[in-house]
Amino acid sequence: MIKVFRTNGVLQIAIIVIAVVAIWVWSFIAPPEMADNDACGPLYLLLKMGLDGLPTVSVVVGIALTLAEGYLLNRLLYEKGLVPLNTLMPMLMYVIFMGMGVRSNGLSPALLTNLWILLAMMAMMPKENMIMEERRIFDTGLWCSMAILTWIPSVAVLIPIALGQITYKMYKGREWAVSVLGLLAPVIVVVTTMFMMDRMDVMAGYAVSLVSGVGIRFCGEVLCTVEAAVFVLLGIVMTIGAIGVLNGRTIVQRKHGIVMMSMLIYSVATLFYASLTPIEGGAFAIAMASTGSIYVMDKKKRLWIYDLMVVVLFVMSLI
Repeated sequence: MIKVFRTNGVLQIAIIVIAVVAIWVWSFIAPPEMADNDACGPLYLLLKMGLDGLPTVSVVVGIALTLAEGYLLNRLLYEKGLVPLNTLMPMLMYVIFMGMGVRSNGLSPALLTNLWILLAMMAMMPKENMIMEERRIFDTGLWCSMAILTWIPSVAVLIPIALGQITYKMYKGREWAVSVLGLLAPVIVVVTTMFMMDRMDVMAGYAVSLVSGVGIRFCGEVLCTVEAAVFVLLGIVMTIGAIGVLNGRTIVQRKHGIVMMSMLIYSVATLFYASLTPIEGGAFAIAMASTGSIYVMDKKKRLWIYDLMVVVLFVMSLI
């Protein structure tokens, strides 16, 4: 499989299609309702109002969004020199991780949040000279705010984003002020909209959930525990392996790679809003698809070992 994802574009697309069908086929047989819990932000709830009672449509939109986000991640990693030109491995990895855990296979909050996070990272990561323009700084804040207003756990994304901005030499007070303005812009629009709709209770509930939603939730079933253990083990292997690969890259590529891996901070933080077991793959999809792709697509011998890792991840997404 690793050889295929280095050379054959048609087979890569075929494998991704097979993975999507295998993971989502049951969602078409018994379409799940869209998520509705305390962690859902006002933007997601507004979208849910529009798709309420149309579970099949939400599944179709969810699949399309998963593929679009996988493509954006693939493009981002390629543009930053972190994966080869002709590989779609990040897209495959993203699809696999989005299929893991107990989730709504329709348009889930984590899935929609990932779109805003990817757009924030594309705005933040400079194309050249490691200098961030004020327009891109504002856009980064705006997309982060969209993520926070979609899914409460995504408030943790501010930590890796801030670290990334420092990595790209964002030191001036004026630049941070522009970033704060970007964060506030969607909040003002959403609050005004809720006020006009006489639904300020949504914003009040969001604020309460943001504070009270933190906790440790654990499912003691054997399968859930095994899944979490394998997930963590493979995550550690891929992250350490990606660090080793980045050590042989240029300084600029190393910075880009560190920024991508720092998204694990957000991923781990979401566990305290969701559950420690079973682990939800959606919040980990961006970070682990990035580290996994950097690791397995490096020039190596004994490729069957890395094929096996990808197959194990795929099987986990089916269980």
